[in-house]
Amino acid sequence: MYRHLLNVVYSVKTLTIFCEIHELAIEIFNKMRWLLFIFQDDVDSKRLEMLCHRILSNMTVSDSPKLWYVTLAISNQYLPLWLYQAKKLLQVCSEQLANMKINKKNELEAMQLYLTVLVTFSSTKSWKLMSSKANKNFRPILDQICKQVLLHLVNNNFFANMKNFLWNCTRSGELKLSKVTLSGVIVLIQRTFSASSNNLKLLKQFMESIMAFPALLYHVKKLSPEASLSLAEFRQSHVLEVVLETYADGSNLSNLTTKLGGYYTFSLLGNLIQLSHYADKVSNLENNVRRNKSIIMYLLNYCHDQNSVKNSNATVHHPLFGWCSEALATDLQDSVPLIGKQFQYLWMPSAVQLFFTDIFEKSDETPNEAAASVKTGDSVKKKKGLFGRVFSKSQIKGFILSSTKVKTNSDLIKRICSTCAMYNTAISTLPEMRTDVLTGISYYYGLLEPLWKFIHTLYMEEGPKIFHENSPNLSDTISLTTLFCNCCCHLITIVDDIELYQENKPFTLDELIKMVTLLNHMVFYAIWKLDGAKYPYEYRQMINAGHMLLMVLYDRDCRRSFTPENHWIIKELNFNEFISALNEGTNRSHVLLRKIAHVIPREKRVDLFRKLVADDKKSLGIFADTLAIRPNYTYININRSRLLEDGYEQLTQLPPEAIKRTIKVQFVNEQGLTEAGIDESGVFKEFLEETIKKAFDPALNLFKVTCGDEPRLYPSPTSYIHGNHLPLFEFVGRMLGKAVYEGLVVEVPLALFFLNNVLGGQHSILYSCIDELPSLDPELYKNLNYVKNYEDDVEDLALTFSFDEDVLGKIITHDLKYGGSTIPVTNENKLSYIHLMAHFRLRKQLKKQTAAFIRGFHSVIKPEWLQVFSGPELQLLIAGENTTISILDLKKYTKYLGGYHSKHRVIQWLWDILKNDFGEEDRCKFLKFVTSCSKPPLQGFSNLQPPFTIRYVEAENEEDRESISRVLFRALSIPNRKSQSTSRLPTSSTCFNLLKLPNYHSKHVLREKLRYAIQSNSGFELS
Repeated sequence: MYRHLLNVVYSVKTLTIFCEIHELAIEIFNKMRWLLFIFQDDVDSKRLEMLCHRILSNMTVSDSPKLWYVTLAISNQYLPLWLYQAKKLLQVCSEQLANMKINKKNELEAMQLYLTVLVTFSSTKSWKLMSSKANKNFRPILDQICKQVLLHLVNNNFFANMKNFLWNCTRSGELKLSKVTLSGVIVLIQRTFSASSNNLKLLKQFMESIMAFPALLYHVKKLSPEASLSLAEFRQSHVLEVVLETYADGSNLSNLTTKLGGYYTFSLLGNLIQLSHYADKVSNLENNVRRNKSIIMYLLNYCHDQNSVKNSNATVHHPLFGWCSEALATDLQDSVPLIGKQFQYLWMPSAVQLFFTDIFEKSDETPNEAAASVKTGDSVKKKKGLFGRVFSKSQIKGFILSSTKVKTNSDLIKRICSTCAMYNTAISTLPEMRTDVLTGISYYYGLLEPLWKFIHTLYMEEGPKIFHENSPNLSDTISLTTLFCNCCCHLITIVDDIELYQENKPFTLDELIKMVTLLNHMVFYAIWKLDGAKYPYEYRQMINAGHMLLMVLYDRDCRRSFTPENHWIIKELNFNEFISALNEGTNRSHVLLRKIAHVIPREKRVDLFRKLVADDKKSLGIFADTLAIRPNYTYININRSRLLEDGYEQLTQLPPEAIKRTIKVQFVNEQGLTEAGIDESGVFKEFLEETIKKAFDPALNLFKVTCGDEPRLYPSPTSYIHGNHLPLFEFVGRMLGKAVYEGLVVEVPLALFFLNNVLGGQHSILYSCIDELPSLDPELYKNLNYVKNYEDDVEDLALTFSFDEDVLGKIITHDLKYGGSTIPVTNENKLSYIHLMAHFRLRKQLKKQTAAFIRGFHSVIKPEWLQVFSGPELQLLIAGENTTISILDLKKYTKYLGGYHSKHRVIQWLWDILKNDFGEEDRCKFLKFVTSCSKPPLQGFSNLQPPFTIRYVEAENEEDRESISRVLFRALSIPNRKSQSTSRLPTSSTCFNLLKLPNYHSKHVLREKLRYAIQSNSGFELS
């Protein structure tokens, strides 16, 4: 090599001007030669610094080339020795850098010096020798010499030295280097890479030491304006293109990741993703996009496998990977958030658009039209980088995915599915960044609609069998379906009711109905038809994502219906077959109940619930009181003036089994006298109704009412004014649970967000709080919408992630997230702020009260019994059905006492008045008058407990006479027509659902007396 360089030198005619070398250059050369020969780091470092200063100053000392140290490089006599010396000098400088500490002030100047030497002698760009046009013929020679120096550096651990240098300059995850210094490092790395990129061994060193350095390119990007110059160096050296071409081979990538391990592979991936964002000169775009996807997916899978939780209790939490099998080293922890920021480039609009380019057709615009659109601002300017070399939004012509243009096994679909698989892998590998990934993909213009059209087309062609794991088309579309469901689930949870129902974002209501049909059958088919099948991991991912989206849509539909009646029911499900499978204890029947109970008609689910309650009663022996050795009930004494207090004191200590059994109540009136009467469950019903009525009274401040046309009850945030408010909530939960357990209907309208909490996490985790907020706090909802639609910089509003609450005149600040009062609300995080605020008001602020209530309610009503209901359905179970009252149904299940029967003229008048003379409002008042609830029980009056009963009431003027005829009439259950009274009003005993009806002499009198009684809310013994 030396001889070759000398021959080139001799061939240049202008060599004669350098035939005499000045003694100054030779002196420097000899001193450096001597120093490098004896150099010891701890002894000669100062001498080395002095000589390096001397060399650098010599490069610009005058305009005479004879004085310059670099002139020796083209001297026949000195070239071999000078080249060796340059190699050795730069090697020593790189080794010196590797051992330097940024916290040592005396080393900062030396650090800058060594970097300057390395940058100066690794390229001829700064050599004064090249400034003259007459010397341009020497550039190839000197460039070749520099390349030899660079190769020597790389072969002598230059990349490892730079890695050590960067680590020594890192504190708390930040590189503590000046902009100029870091730019110099990047320039050196670029030059050494260019010199060694054709050598796989050296390229591997570059990947291990430089590309795997945590967040290196993130630090470079932070520098301005030097950062742009440094990244330009990277782009010009085609780093990304070389990496993609070399590591498209899986074996090379496998060897690299094995050497790096989990964390440094993670760091490598972060730098690679950011480099892709800035690498704008990449040839063969299509192949490199494919290679990029392949490499990113491989690295993501490797990170997932390395950090997955193993069968051990010793797991640690990673800020991006979630729960992992190994803890991070302390010196690596600070870099993780920065690497997370690098990962965000993967789901930026430019990246999403690049990877999904196949979905869109190119625009038919002419070049002039495209130019005009740019001038008028209608087009988005292209961004630099591999992620930016795609079409702007204005260039999207139409959707490629349609039944007439593409087939499931086409290369196009395979490319699209490979992109979906990459993003699915990112979601599963980075669970702590799941929301960020889904937000980036979901918000991209025009992406979800074509994905949905393609999935729906397949479903229309093949039906539910398309989702069978053995379907020939499933493998080609499974990743696409999974990503679509995950993105839609995320997006639909975020959009509010105005956007979804009025603006039809992100889909029209018709499309949502079709989506429900498809997902309902997909999940049902997987649970019911494929029972016991061993699904592959990807298939389980798809079904789980589909189920998640299905439940989001179901919760939305329960709150504000958009589907036709009975649309959620699967007609293919045979209920008798299901009950048989449930009795046999099959897995699929229990999974179906737990996940998609809505496919069963509501009436069947209510019957199932009542059967579960009946079975529980049977197991407790509640129906066998007469056979019990000890009484199977509990006696309590209740003072009417202390109804809630006495009930709390006597019942709160009882175990759940005792609450479920019979409770007999003895009332004490306000005078302290025991009331006459035997409790045959009726008195307890009165006690239960009155206790619940008082506990839910907003005046007590255990519960408050929402705003709006239909006030609903929810736990009061300030209930703590009662010292024992949490035990009280648990007691109230028990009492309401007891009412449901006994089938008693109580008029307690609960807020839907509270009901969803009672139902448990499987419902509430998918529930968007923001749309329930108007009923609770309309002013806050209005303000949050203002923030959401604020077009300027939200930081101008000076908001933080905190909520100020006025508690009895004192302002208390609640953080919505850790350190929230110091975190400003920005345009980037305002959606998170809005939902956290709604979540705080509806959930977090009421957390303790809700938990206590649920604890009491679930002690009587098992949570698994409730899993078959939605929030509105649970409300119906508690308070009855919100439908018109069926007089025919009430008549069918009515019992008669004291001489009345269905053919009696007063009874016939009564039914005729209720049916034809009373309106719906009066019927509701009548029902409340006799049962204490204005709504019919769920599924009709056959479920009213006790059954509605009408009892004959004797005439007022004969109540004090005990005649033979009266005794005879009463014994034979024959009404005494002579004892008719026209002054007495109908009365009721709501504890027995009993109407005491006098034997009126005319229909007119009956109608007027009955109307007066129900409008006056006459109760016990009002005559």
